[in-house]
Amino acid sequence: MIKKVFARILSEALYYLGHWISFPMHYCDWAWLYPTYSRIMCWSSDVQEWAGNELPWRKIDDEDSTAN
Repeated sequence: MIKKVFARILSEALYYLGHWISFPMHYCDWAWLYPTYSRIMCWSSDVQEWAGNELPWRKIDDEDSTAN
């Protein structure tokens, strides 16, 4: 239980940090930030997978998709 809670907090913090880093990449054309952004997002996904949590990353099943 503690592992899941800790991983949820850490993975969401990493996810939102990566999201925050994406703004200057998009609006200021700071492409040099991409390696840092990519690494942080991968860490977020790895932490979530390690703990077996669903958020912030979630697999979309065909049944959940609204696209035809």
